[in-house]
Amino acid sequence: MEFFGLLVISGMMNGAIYGLVALGFVLIYKSSSVLNFSQGHMLLLGAYIFWFFVGSLGLNLFVSVLLAMVSGFFVGVLIERLTLRRLIGQPLISLITVTIFLSLVLEGLVSLIWGTYPLQHVTVFPSSPLRIGKMVLTTQSLFAIGLALASATALIIFFRYTRIGLAMRGVAEGHQIMQSMGISVKRILNISWGIAGIAATIGGILMGGTLGFQLGLSHIGLLAIPAAFIGGLESPEGAILGGLLIGLSESIISGYMGNAAGVPAAFVILIAVMFFRPYGFFGLERIERV
Repeated sequence: MEFFGLLVISGMMNGAIYGLVALGFVLIYKSSSVLNFSQGHMLLLGAYIFWFFVGSLGLNLFVSVLLAMVSGFFVGVLIERLTLRRLIGQPLISLITVTIFLSLVLEGLVSLIWGTYPLQHVTVFPSSPLRIGKMVLTTQSLFAIGLALASATALIIFFRYTRIGLAMRGVAEGHQIMQSMGISVKRILNISWGIAGIAATIGGILMGGTLGFQLGLSHIGLLAIPAAFIGGLESPEGAILGGLLIGLSESIISGYMGNAAGVPAAFVILIAVMFFRPYGFFGLERIERV
């Protein structure tokens, strides 16, 4: 029973981070209808930028997190300005192909600058033992869960209740309508990608602090994609639920069946959910008239 409890805690920690990264995926889709398959590699770049500030430059941990978040925002902005904006009005498959290409570019950039070997470990969270009943946990896991959920909640509140967030929701419903109201669609799309960069960066910092700063973080970040689909591509709250579901299932299946079974299981769950709820748990079902 203690082993199962540890798996649940580990799954919730990973799931909260998956949900946070999936939230950035959802925000981009809601505002531009683009499926950003480079989100996992934006997580990788954000994690390595953070490591540069705290590991190479020796800056304060809090300052390094803030600088990494600002850098993540500008990475998202640059990606939108230099690539996606030029493809507005092009077929959707072109936009998706570009995001896949971007993932390869970002991974190559990280490998070129920092190399392919894992970086020196950087302590992000205090890691003292914490006993709950017969289970011995680490405060590292609890800090990661709390910060991931707090960051996701802050982004959801921003999206729901701020003027920019409301404009992002409006852009999702129709670009021409928002332009007629005097709102710059290009600016909103730019901000959406920047926020997705922040979400990916925070997820990368949390992942790197617990699993180490390595190239494999990008593949772990890709589990945010099934999380977004399961929760519903148009639901920020659904992204969190989907992330927790993926994290728990991956952890429990890996614990009892081996590490190799965890990631495939996440996509098997995605396929099963799509059979019964093609739009996800909280996605909006759209009916097209022909």
